[in-house]
Amino acid sequence: MEFIVFPNLDDVADHAAELVAAEITAHDHVVLGLAGGSTPRATYQALASRDLNWATTS
Repeated sequence: MEFIVFPNLDDVADHAAELVAAEITAHDHVVLGLAGGSTPRATYQALASRDLNWATTS
């Protein structure tokens, strides 16, 4: 297991969004389950700003 320490929330959100985006682009079809609440909001905003083919995601 790898632990990464980030200096701020924006960097955490950007890194998490990049990991999810990489999986979406690497596979023909992705099933994405998302948590509710305010904790993951910054990650979801960072993910939404990326140019991804959401048609392959359910």
